[in-house]
Amino acid sequence: MHTTSSSSDAILDGAHRAARHAAPWVVRLARLGLATKGVVYLLIGMLAVFAAAHAGGGMMDAYGAANVIGGAPFGKALLGLAGVGLAGYSLWRLIMGAWNPEGEPQSVKGYLRRFGYLCSAAAYGGVAVGAFKVLRGAEKHLSDHTTQSHVARLLAGPLGWQLTTLAGGAVLVAALAQFLEAYQANFQKLLEIDGRRRRFVVPLARLGLAARGVVFGVIGLFLIQAGLQQNAERAKGIGGALKALSHQILGPALLGAVAAGLIAYGISMLVESRYRRISV
Repeated sequence: MHTTSSSSDAILDGAHRAARHAAPWVVRLARLGLATKGVVYLLIGMLAVFAAAHAGGGMMDAYGAANVIGGAPFGKALLGLAGVGLAGYSLWRLIMGAWNPEGEPQSVKGYLRRFGYLCSAAAYGGVAVGAFKVLRGAEKHLSDHTTQSHVARLLAGPLGWQLTTLAGGAVLVAALAQFLEAYQANFQKLLEIDGRRRRFVVPLARLGLAARGVVFGVIGLFLIQAGLQQNAERAKGIGGALKALSHQILGPALLGAVAAGLIAYGISMLVESRYRRISV
């Protein structure tokens, strides 16, 4: 038992040393990833604006954004670059969660934040894989069907509905964390920018975080329903959550407001890609 633990620690230490040795490249990949994330959210917001204005539209999620990028001039090259950027962002979040280079406190809050980084690494790693699949033409219609297939596999396993419901609760907690971050604006401590740029980007980031909180909240509620009803078709991704908002009272106006927030978030991510302090 002690030998196994020592071997695992040695592997982790070796991986950490390798990451630190490659730190300049990791930082570059992290910045590319932040910029890519910004572009993706910009496109999702724009797709949602179009849907709100025309009472329809295509996929309002990362895969819809990937299809837009792929259809642009030099689209395949841009989509490949987006996949690399998202993979780099995933790697950076993995490092933040596993080795805590930014010094999160040894407390429940700190451990939850690090767990959130690991979840983010997994999520954006999956989106990166999806981008490469779209690039190869292997996938054309992912969106909620992908989310539902993942949930279906989870429901089919041991403690399936319990774990699915718990996952929905975790996403609701993440939604609350987005609202709290929008209120506290602690993210600005990591931005190395002057007062003029700060006055521009902080309100955008706050609006964007609040919009993400709304979307995460809807996704979490659908996941809880999928678990309690043991029905994977109840699960929704970002696109399904935005469509659900459009079907509420004043749906187009509500969708338009959230879409504007997602666009604001995308712009703030582009600024952050340039000015954020990155530790690895």
